[in-house]
Amino acid sequence: RSFDPQLIERTQAEGVMFQKKAKCWEYYVEKYPQLKAVAQEEFFGDAFADAYEKQMLLLNRAAKN
Repeated sequence: RSFDPQLIERTQAEGVMFQKKAKCWEYYVEKYPQLKAVAQEEFFGDAFADAYEKQMLLLNRAAKN
């Protein structure tokens, strides 16, 4: 959350506003929602796949016994 552009911009609003934003910062602000979504999807997708595989192994072992 500390990299959330809105949070950073809010903290800077009380001080001196930047006269001109750097192009890299503008790009980051534009892409942040997509970066965040991809990171969440990858994390939860991997966690789900791991849990699914473990559960299938348990079910297969139980079926054999």
